[in-house]
Amino acid sequence: MSFMKRFMLASILGVVTFCFVYPTGAQAQTNKPGESTQGDRDQTLKQLLAEVRELRLTVQRATVSNTRFQMLIERVIVQ
Repeated sequence: MSFMKRFMLASILGVVTFCFVYPTGAQAQTNKPGESTQGDRDQTLKQLLAEVRELRLTVQRATVSNTRFQMLIERVIVQ
């Protein structure tokens, strides 16, 4: 395998790893003792919805970063 191919694969692996390991703000889940009421369920659903939205943003950011990196690699290859 040529040096350029190894360098490209290592770079891609590094960017993908960076996108998935990059620290983001996370909220811990808390358990409340006692019975679950409708208000607790609504709060839990709101928290889950917020977490799903954060995950969606994270995946979108990773996709954009990956696309930009691939374009950069292709430009380097063309040059």
